[in-house]
Amino acid sequence: MLNTFGSHERLPVVIVLAGASYFRAVAKNEVFGLSARGLAIDTGLPSGEEFPYFKEFWLEKPARGAREMKVFALLDSQSLTGAYEFLVRPGERTLVDVKARLFERKKVTELGIAPLTSMFFYGEEKPRPAEDWRPEVHDSDGLLIHSSAGEWIYFVREFVFAIGEQLGRKRRSPDTCAVVNVYGHGVIVIETRMDELHLKVARIFP
Repeated sequence: MLNTFGSHERLPVVIVLAGASYFRAVAKNEVFGLSARGLAIDTGLPSGEEFPYFKEFWLEKPARGAREMKVFALLDSQSLTGAYEFLVRPGERTLVDVKARLFERKKVTELGIAPLTSMFFYGEEKPRPAEDWRPEVHDSDGLLIHSSAGEWIYFVREFVFAIGEQLGRKRRSPDTCAVVNVYGHGVIVIETRMDELHLKVARIFP
């Protein structure tokens, strides 16, 4: 989806729906960060994860002068199907309100609502492959949680980062943590210099 941000000369991308159920949005003068998913099914289970995908999309034509746009999507998988509505409001802060209605085809053991996803190949906590010259290759270093007790809890390594299917491993072992009344959470990058990451030349999967 493109937006002028008040200019008829620039048409920056506002939101990308990038296959499977992945999507991410960007604000004015910013760069893309973390991706979200429409749904997560059986993540971390020995049976392997199921990846639902957005099968079809519909765009609602906005009225002249509108500052927001609606995108509708049909989600499909072996275990369930669902209807999604994305209300996209681009600007200095780009907001995306998501509504979903899900219908089970069969019982799902672990259902993840509003999951976030990131890429992690290796970093400080995981040995560098002998054939790779780059010191670290990943999107995010760890998960930071602000609890209702005022605690800041930080998790590193493969808490949400999982590439098992792509590397031929069926079982995943993500770290877990139960926190009640979360004030906020997100994944963060500690390093800020490109020479520490070299992400622009990373090619993780064939």
